[in-house]
Order: sequence, then structure tokens, then C-alpha cells
Amino acid sequence: MGRFWGNGNVRKGPAIAGLLVAWLLTLGSEGANAQALPPGSTVVTIQQPATVPPPAGAAGSAQNLVSLQNAAQAARQASQVSMSAVQSQLQSIRDSIQACGPVSPIGLCGNRAITTGRPIGFAGEPTSDRLEKNPLYDGGFQDVLAYARTDSKSPPYKAPAAAPAAVARAPVWSVWGQGFGDWENRTGTANGIDIGRRTLTGGGLVGLDVTFSNFTSPSGALVLGVLGAGMRSTTHNADGSEARVDGPGTGFYAIYINGGFSTDATWKGDFLTVAPSTLPTSVGLSNYVTAWNIQQKLEWGPSWIEPTAGFTYTNSIWNAGGHARGFTDGYAWRVQAGLRAGTSWDAGGGVKLEPTVTALAYDDVKISGGTLAVALAPLAPTDQDKVFGLFNAKLNADYGYGLSAYVEGEVRGRTGVLGTAVRAGIRKSLQ
Repeated sequence: MGRFWGNGNVRKGPAIAGLLVAWLLTLGSEGANAQALPPGSTVVTIQQPATVPPPAGAAGSAQNLVSLQNAAQAARQASQVSMSAVQSQLQSIRDSIQACGPVSPIGLCGNRAITTGRPIGFAGEPTSDRLEKNPLYDGGFQDVLAYARTDSKSPPYKAPAAAPAAVARAPVWSVWGQGFGDWENRTGTANGIDIGRRTLTGGGLVGLDVTFSNFTSPSGALVLGVLGAGMRSTTHNADGSEARVDGPGTGFYAIYINGGFSTDATWKGDFLTVAPSTLPTSVGLSNYVTAWNIQQKLEWGPSWIEPTAGFTYTNSIWNAGGHARGFTDGYAWRVQAGLRAGTSWDAGGGVKLEPTVTALAYDDVKISGGTLAVALAPLAPTDQDKVFGLFNAKLNADYGYGLSAYVEGEVRGRTGVLGTAVRAGIRKSLQ
């Protein structure tokens, strides 16, 4: 090196060092800066991942990605929370219709003064009287014709009163509204990173439907309706970051009832804005949720039990901004099964109360995508193949004249997850 500096290259050393510094400063710069380099220089462009600018250090980057994964999962779960609220409303509609007498002219518990008899789902069968079964048996032919016997020893015969004709029931329109709140806390670690989060969700639903009574049978009914929704969810992650999810929704539903049997289907779309604090801008997410349930009521006096089963499918689609940040579209399948039970009594003043309890188990049997497509994604595990238990207690109140309301509380969870929910709703039939 002494020879190098001593051979007249003292001036060349700083020049070469200056070029080297200039080249290092141009790494990742724009093409305009590259033009300032001497001819023949090479510009190397280094781009950051499209997901998020990670914090300094590998651990910080992993935590940042976990926070974004939590935000994406919470956004999908917000739609599932809202769909659970819709399902609760449909349960109350079904219970109200099945609790009404079959002679009600509207098929609903409208004017209780004319609502008598057994519930619509369990209307009494015709009697086994021989005349009713076979009018020609045992000399009953003349009774059917309402002829008096000619023999003088027989008392005058009066023909039986004709059975009341079936009441024609016009379609009945109803409106309803519901408010709900949901709280969920999750704890756990993955690869040494705290993946815990706490999510608060609140929202409201409104709906309009029409009920067709005497549908396929005297104890049958069909309900068709549309709904509107709005919700807001806030997730607080263990690292102090937050994510806000909010937006409107809309959907439609159908309920079919025949005696104690019932089935219902719902479709709802939620159009959400997802705003994690770790991103400079928000992204858009559309969740399309489809649910279907089937159940059968078994009655003992005023009480009943109802086995139930169903599934929910959630399809999540990110907008262009979400895709640019590394979020991928995805879906989730959930299956559930359980038992409902209830009873009813008159509370006086024309009010009928019906408390119900529900015990369910549900499992997200398949979850695909919906979050970041990065190598660190497994740091935020999903709920796939993890069974949840749920218990719900509800009190329905029917005030007559088409007005009913309910309140309920719910607890659900598994290891590391605990959630609670409260809901209250009201429904009015337009008679």
C-alpha cells in the first residue's frame, strides 16, 4: 500500500473513495439520480416488500406482520359476528310464528283475543270419531244428509254444526330492528411473539319481511325478507397497535316452517374499510356470508326442545389497495350443531313470555387465505379445526297485536379465546 500512495496515486485514492460513496448513496434511488454517475456505472434498485414497511429488526418485522394478520382475521370475524346477530333475529321470527294458534287470521300472534289453540307447528289432528272417518259406517249416511229418523221412537235429530271454514290469511308485512355488541379476548404466543388481541364490535340491523301463512299446509309458513346492516369493530393488539373495521351491509333471507320443522337461509354482504395503525392508509374488504340452518321442534305442553344444525360460508375479497399491501382473498367454512330449548307462559296484561336457551358447538373446518401471503403468516394461527362452545340465553316477549321484542346474552370460547355478546331486538307486524 505504501507503494500505491507513493507512486503518485495519492490523488486517485480519494477520487475512487468518492465514487464508491456516491454509488452506495444511489442504491434504491430513482433513475434521475442514477444519471449523475459516471458512464458505465451500475445502479442496483432494492424494493421493500409490498406488505408494510417493517420496523427495525427481525423481531419488530414479525410483530408488525402479526398485527396485520390479526387485523385481517378480525375483519372476517366481524362479519361472522354480524351474521350471528341476523341468525338470532330469524330464530325469534320462527319462534313467534310457531307459538301462534293455527286459527289466527294472520298466522302470527297478532290479536291474542282470537289466538287460541295449540301452536301453529303442533295443531291438533282431526278426531277419530267414526262418523268423521267414515260417514257411511253404522248407519251414518242419513246423519250426513241431515235427515231426521222416521221412526217415532227416535228423538228428532239435529245435524251437527258445520266445521268452520279455513280462514284466508293475507300476506303480512313486518319490520324489525336489532342492536348488538360483542367483546372477544384472545391470548397466546407463536414463535416467541405475543399474538393476543382484544376486539370490540358493535352494530345494528334493520329488516323488512312478508309472511305467507297456509304455505304448503295449514301449519306452514314462508317468510321472505331483506335487511340492512352497519357495524364498527376495533382490535387492540398485544404490541399496542390497533385496527379499525367498519362499514355497511345488506342481504336477504328466507324461512320455511311446516309444523315443528323449519329451515332458513341467509345471504349478507359487508363492505368494510380496514384501517390498521401499522399502515399509512386503509384498505377495502368485502365479505360475502351465506348461512343455512335446519331444525325440528319437539313439544311437551308449553315447553319444547329443538335440535339444530347448519353451516356458514364466508368469502373475503380485498380491493386493489389490499392486494397491493399483500393481502390475499380467501374463504372460511364453519359448521355447527346443538340444541335449543324453551317454554312459555302468560305474564298477564296480554303479555306472553318465552325464555329459551341454546347450546352449540361450532368449528371452522376450512380457512384459506384472507390474510397476508408472506412467509411469516403462520405466526398468526387461524381458528381452523378448533372447536368452540357457545351458550345463549334469550327472553322473547309477545305483547300481542303484532308487537314482540327480545333480549339475550351469549358466552362462547375455547382455550385462549373468550367472547361475550348482548343483543336486543323488536319486531312489528303491520296489520
